[in-house]
Amino acid sequence: MSGRARNIRSLTVVAALVVATLVGAAPAPAAEPQPTVRTTADGSTTLRDPALSDEDTRTVEGVLREVVTEGASDQAPVITTDDGDIIPVDLGTEVPQSDAPVTAELVEGPALDAALGGRAAAPVQVESARVGTAAVAAAVTSHRAYVAVVTNSGSSNLEPSPTLEAGVDRGLAYWATESEGAISSFTRPAATVRFRSSLDATRRCGFTGADALWNEAARRFPAVDFNASGNHLVVIVSDGCSGTGLGTFGSSLASGGLVTMAQTPSVFPMTIAHELGHNVGLDHANFCAAGCSAPSEYWNLYSVMGLAVAGGTAYQPASLDSVYRSQLGVTTPGEVGVVSAGQSVTRSLASRGSVSGLRALKVKAGTTTYWVEWRDGTGRDAASFYAAADGQGIGGRSFPDGVTVTRRTAGTRSSALMARSTRSGSYQGGQSFKAGPVTVRVDSIGTSAVVSTTVLRTFTTKTPTIVGVRKVGRTLRASTGTWSPTPTFSFQWYADGKAISRATRSTITLTRAQKGKRITVWVTGRRSGYLTVKRGSARTGTIG
Repeated sequence: MSGRARNIRSLTVVAALVVATLVGAAPAPAAEPQPTVRTTADGSTTLRDPALSDEDTRTVEGVLREVVTEGASDQAPVITTDDGDIIPVDLGTEVPQSDAPVTAELVEGPALDAALGGRAAAPVQVESARVGTAAVAAAVTSHRAYVAVVTNSGSSNLEPSPTLEAGVDRGLAYWATESEGAISSFTRPAATVRFRSSLDATRRCGFTGADALWNEAARRFPAVDFNASGNHLVVIVSDGCSGTGLGTFGSSLASGGLVTMAQTPSVFPMTIAHELGHNVGLDHANFCAAGCSAPSEYWNLYSVMGLAVAGGTAYQPASLDSVYRSQLGVTTPGEVGVVSAGQSVTRSLASRGSVSGLRALKVKAGTTTYWVEWRDGTGRDAASFYAAADGQGIGGRSFPDGVTVTRRTAGTRSSALMARSTRSGSYQGGQSFKAGPVTVRVDSIGTSAVVSTTVLRTFTTKTPTIVGVRKVGRTLRASTGTWSPTPTFSFQWYADGKAISRATRSTITLTRAQKGKRITVWVTGRRSGYLTVKRGSARTGTIG
């Protein structure tokens, strides 16, 4: 090879290195701007997607509603507009508040055109939106249900309108009763409409893309404003459809909403009552056995907001749980007793299904509230699933008559039945529930349930620290920090996680046995009337 050729090759390599260096030094492409969410002092929320700022948009106003999926495919939230359209929207984030007024800039295009035309549509992109807070409406004493039946849904024939109306009426009557007069009447002011949907076979069932079927049904009632308080659209489809029911989240007993449900006779009464429960703001009633890490959704079968169970007869929903009665503001004088920190009381509970007497204890422990009730299958509970099942199991669980404990944590919508075990949802005489500072003991069950409830106070604590030189022969000291009020302390020292024999004072003198190991200390605080608490220190460095 000539020297000239070698030089050309060298130049080529150098040029490649220069290019590589220049490419490597080029700035990374700018990250795509992310949607922003800002909450103002008045509780309203502003959403904005900078990536859509150059798109043509259309302003819509109405009510933003979260759709409860009930195990069906995911459903986009919808805006029920002031013009009567129901538009699925892609907010790019969780719904900040359901049943709230909204002004939104929706991206123009085929999805918006389809939604405004009442056709099946993908969720419409939102360039920006301002979501207000759900209005605290004046008391709405009358509610109205407008019923539409989709005659070409599913694969089976639908029942005649009078049969379906009778089932709907039972659900309406349930809420008129359980609201204790807050809903003075719940009626069907218009004739039931039966119609053939123009949607495809899947969407005309309403459990996929619920908005399109709701649009079709709502247009059968052109004079009705479904954003008005107390107005409910109930769409009934065939039990050949793949789904049972879904609804929209309301915010109070003044809310209305949208419902789709299958006509399945064996669960019809439970389903209509459950979905209307969502419309007035209630979430699911779940099941949590001792030690559960996450509750099983729907599985509180004492509750109307739990799972609807099919049987040889159509079970009726049990009386509304106290946790939900409190949420809706329909508890009556003397119905609920309150047990707070530092109290220990014994009370006789009347059945939750009765209409008088003390029917629940509200047990407050920090940000968690427990509701104690006695379910005995009588009164308003007489036709419920749990009363008929009489303790027989379903899904590996049973729901016998007994005292129930239901938990709700501040900031959450759902509730959880704190079951005695994976197989039993209630507590019998001599059995106890314990969680943190709360103990509920069932003393006896007869003509009433005698329950003793204790709520211990809790300390304000500090994490202990270890002070001293980490060498054999030197002494380490546990510093507890300030606890309030001051408890009696006890100590246990550990080396590499193993308890050190007889090391139960606030100090420890290190021996050769601890050389090369890391030390921790656990401090226990005790005081009469307070929950015993343990706090552990961080590990030290290796002992030299």
